Formats: sequence, C-alpha cells, structure tokens
Amino acid sequence: GVGTQIQLRENLTIGTDGPGTLSLNSQALLAAAEVVIDEGDLALNDGVLNAASVSVQSLGELGGHGRVEASLANEAGQVVVREQERLSFSRGASDGGHVNASQMSVLGGELAFDQPLTNTGQVVGRNATFRFDGGLDNNGTLGISSGDSDIFGAVTNGGQIKLGGKSTTTFYDMAAIADGVLEMEADAKAVFLGGVTMTGASQLRIAAAEPNDDGIV
Repeated sequence: GVGTQIQLRENLTIGTDGPGTLSLNSQALLAAAEVVIDEGDLALNDGVLNAASVSVQSLGELGGHGRVEASLANEAGQVVVREQERLSFSRGASDGGHVNASQMSVLGGELAFDQPLTNTGQVVGRNATFRFDGGLDNNGTLGISSGDSDIFGAVTNGGQIKLGGKSTTTFYDMAAIADGVLEMEADAKAVFLGGVTMTGASQLRIAAAEPNDDGIV
C-alpha cells in the first residue's frame, strides 16, 4: 500500500537465484544495511531505498522514479532512467562519493547525485538532465546521442565526452577537459555557460559537415 515500510537489519541481495524484480511503489520505503543487485532488478516507482550502500552487479538493473539514500557502486550492471522519470542518489559521502564502472543511461529523464560521481564506465543520455551537485570526475565516457540535454555541476574530464549529431548539450557549470577528449559530430552543439578550460594535453575533435548537392559545407 501507499507508504509501506520494510526495514531489514541485515543485507539484502536481489537476484541471487536468478532474474527477478523488486518494485518499490507509491512512496514505499525499503531500509537495509547494504543492498546488492545481482541478476535481478530493483525498480522504483515513487519509492525510496535507504541503505549504507547499494551495489549493482553482473546482470542487475537499478532504475525508475524515486530516491536512493545510499552510496552507489555500479560495478557491472545498469542504472536506467527513462522518459519523465527522476532518480536521485544521496548520502554518498560516507564512501567518498558514488562510483560508476559500468553503464548509466538517461533516456528522456533526470539523474541526480548529491555527492561526487566518479565514472570509469559509460554515462549516456538522450534528451537528458544530469545533476552532478558534487561534480563529475569522468575517466570513462560521457555521451549524448541526440536531442537537448542539460548538465549541471562541474565536470572534470580525463576520459571522453562525445556529443552526437543534432544534439544540443548545455553545461551550466565549469567543464575542465583536462587531459581528456571532447568529440563532437558535425551537427552537435555545445553551450558552456560556466566556462570551459583546456590544457596542452586536451584534445578537441570536431567532425566536418557533409557537403550538400552544391558542394557547400
């Protein structure tokens, strides 16, 4: 029912014996010491997960609309936010922030972190909103495929930022390309409202537009 609360004193593992889905609906609260998503799915539908940490493994998936009050370690699974969904993570400071070493996808929704996110995997979006309140340390790939996307919070890039064709990506805070790569397809647009810095080790790659029938680029 609405506002249901489940409190566990021990750890919770989802999908130990194979695929399965645990759904938190209608402001339901699940509290546990630690949560491990193995081969199963944890789907939030206006629900709240409260734990010291949540780890996404192998074939696991965490997604939906709601709040995760825990440090995130996406080690080998997926975090997915779809259209009109908002998924927020808080309380990451206890373990020095949140970590993504696998796949995060925001497809028309919003993904928010209150503490620093370190990315060594892939963070991809389409018509997406990202809120990195503690900043993003990107040593993997941050990719925008298409549509209009907004990125809030400072971005330090030691990996790759890839902006796909016909996408418009607005960075609202400082973007430091550092020793990473900023790669833009021909029809991509990037707006840096908070400024952008590059060093001698930074790389900027912009694809040339295809000429039209009159040979004009």
